Amino acid sequence: NEIEKIIFAEYDFPISSGMMISGSAIKDSMRNNDELKEIIQLNQKDQEKRGIEKKDIINAKIEYYTRFNTAFQCVVFVILGFVLGIQPTRGKARNTGVMTLGVLIIYYLIFFMGVSVARWGSIEPSIIVFLPTAVTFILSAYFYKKLDWVS
Repeated sequence: NEIEKIIFAEYDFPISSGMMISGSAIKDSMRNNDELKEIIQLNQKDQEKRGIEKKDIINAKIEYYTRFNTAFQCVVFVILGFVLGIQPTRGKARNTGVMTLGVLIIYYLIFFMGVSVARWGSIEPSIIVFLPTAVTFILSAYFYKKLDWVS
């Protein structure tokens, strides 16, 4: 006795009531490298003609350089993992897990703070994207140099 019949021809879904814009949104992560490079290299007149704002150019640069940085980032993290993973921790009171976590936190702190600063337009995005990887590489090289190869 408590059954309700719904006729879907008359039912109005909130998402189709005009509150949403139909079509697809293209994000920078969906573009290929050539499209990103084209957006980055546009002059001021072409940017205005296409309706591209400065923040769109900055976001395109961040995405473009992040793609190249990812390869270096993988190599640097492998080196860091090797260096900290091979260190003997017995009896020396070194906690390499905490050191690794600390380096990762430093990496992502520099990266996300840098991206925020780059979106304001005060620093070039290419510097911000590669800076954390360079800092992590320097820390990895430092830990590598400190390795005790005799034992």
